[in-house]
Amino acid sequence: MKKRIKKITLLITLIVMVCSFGLAQTEGKYTFDKSDWKQFEEQNGVLFSQKVVEYHDDVNDQHKEYYLVRVTNTTEEDMQIHAKRTLWYDGKCFNCDSDAEEYMLDFKIEAGEELVGDPVKRLNDHLVIFKKFLKYRDIAEVTKFEFDKLTVKIR
Repeated sequence: MKKRIKKITLLITLIVMVCSFGLAQTEGKYTFDKSDWKQFEEQNGVLFSQKVVEYHDDVNDQHKEYYLVRVTNTTEEDMQIHAKRTLWYDGKCFNCDSDAEEYMLDFKIEAGEELVGDPVKRLNDHLVIFKKFLKYRDIAEVTKFEFDKLTVKIR
């Protein structure tokens, strides 16, 4: 009986330790705003806004800056969004001549819905655009992005 109690106690201790480790990893990730939302496009009642945030993952020692995009559907219709995400590194267009799939956006947004990129929760990754590393100043940074060939159509 004592051996069984010891085994159960050990098992419970291990479970608590594993859960605590998982929580510590997610608690070490956070963002804070470096700018306010700024609208950069509107098409067929869908608004596109951006802001810059710092992202910190203390557990993995990652410190970055991102552009977050917010897409707001102000209509009563579901919409389909298509665009090419064009990036400029240190003022020079990086992918202007590329039609690679990795730069293409294709997603739907429901009537009245708002989508926002979130690097911490890994939500709407297509709306999170890497800007720069905060610890490494000599690496090129994204100084500008655009949604080229943007189309917003009723689904």
